[in-house]
Amino acid sequence: MNNNIAALYRLIHTLSSAEKRTFQLNHSVFKRKGNHNYLRLFSLINKEKNYNKEKFKEILKQSDIKNPRIIAHHLFNLILRTLRSTSEKTMYEGKVLNYLLEADILYHKGLNKSCLSRTDKALKTAKKANNYVLTELSLQYKIKYHRKLRHLSSAKKWKDLLKESAANRLLTNNLEAYYDIMHLVRIRVDNMTASRTDNLRYINHIINNNKLLFHEKYALSDHAKIIFYHVYTLFHLLSGDAEKAYVHFHKIALIVLKSSHFKQDLLFYINTLSNYAYTAILSGHTKKAFEVFDHLSHIKANSLMERYAKFKALYVNKLDLFSNMSYRRELPRLLHQIELELSSLPNIPNTIGYVFFYKIAMAYFHLNEYDKCIIWLNKLFQELGKEKRRDVYIGGKLLYLLAQWELQNFKLVEQNSISIQAYIKKQRALYPFEKELLKFLSKTDNNWRDTKSRLNILLQVFRVDNTNTEIKKALAHFKYDDWIIKVLKRY
Repeated sequence: MNNNIAALYRLIHTLSSAEKRTFQLNHSVFKRKGNHNYLRLFSLINKEKNYNKEKFKEILKQSDIKNPRIIAHHLFNLILRTLRSTSEKTMYEGKVLNYLLEADILYHKGLNKSCLSRTDKALKTAKKANNYVLTELSLQYKIKYHRKLRHLSSAKKWKDLLKESAANRLLTNNLEAYYDIMHLVRIRVDNMTASRTDNLRYINHIINNNKLLFHEKYALSDHAKIIFYHVYTLFHLLSGDAEKAYVHFHKIALIVLKSSHFKQDLLFYINTLSNYAYTAILSGHTKKAFEVFDHLSHIKANSLMERYAKFKALYVNKLDLFSNMSYRRELPRLLHQIELELSSLPNIPNTIGYVFFYKIAMAYFHLNEYDKCIIWLNKLFQELGKEKRRDVYIGGKLLYLLAQWELQNFKLVEQNSISIQAYIKKQRALYPFEKELLKFLSKTDNNWRDTKSRLNILLQVFRVDNTNTEIKKALAHFKYDDWIIKVLKRY
């Protein structure tokens, strides 16, 4: 029962208000027949913002709903059926498959002209959906029936049909090749155990081994071009060339903004704009980033996943931008907006959660609100759990030590420094700056002259480490030099 209810809860809370209304209208027949249980269970789950297994068991007992496991299973399928009929993307696919099924029935009934008319409708719908796989399927059906009904086809029409099929097959195969490459690259980059240098070498190897595909004139469709530019964006981000990464993502943004098809897939559209804003911030194109933020703020997100994507696009990127000195005065207002927005979202998924909590903690550290920084860091460690993302976990633990040091909890800092050092050594080699920082934090005394000289040594070690590209990337999460200079001014 628990699995059924939990899955049903997640599904209901991803529905938009329009989808919920459609479901209730479509299935109000249960009310008329006296079977209230489906809609009652739907309402009960819809009211609960956060799912708690034990609490929900009590609610079900009080509601007197019989066989909740079976009702939950059927309700799940009913909602899927409603979504299948209302989702525009699935509607296109459903229409194409229905037209082809009808064409088959009409052919066997001997209604040949009506059969060909249905294949024409299927092909037209597939092209409208900009779906090369469905287009290929529709063309194959059309060729099959034209071959069987030769007396209804002219030689020119037959020739044109074969040419169109060959051209579409080239597009489909070309796109599949790009998707395969993109999946290989993403799997490699998302694997946090590989170093940045290894990932860079791997992408370079992929590009060199697929020279024919990695030439702009061979990226035949918009989908292929997007993947082509995306691989190059990842390559330049890993190599530290933010400007070239921005140039390639600018090309992706132009394709997506011009195409009405991509705008229909709102989740993809929001994520593309989010990545565009990110590369713009990294490369110093802040004006363009603000233009993207303005555009994103006017997008109406309906489903929960779209709301998550919009939330990430606006606030995670803004935290990156507003953490810079020139925009830091905007941070308190932004943090207030974030807390208001968080209260309206049921749960933040892991993909957004840990990086987002880390960035909020850093923002509060910049504002000298160290207590709040620690609260958000504890949320971060709780969110990571057993699935530790190494770079975020190490960065979070070092920031935790700095916040406790600022609050003058020196004994706590000293105790934690040893365990953090042991953890880093187990994961990878300890960078000289990290070693010097942990040494500084674990031996704090009241001698201001000694503290000042040790801070100067720490700053020098950081600047030396910053010349190494690998170490610079690992330490880029937090501006340690800004903090050292700020502390030096106090002495």
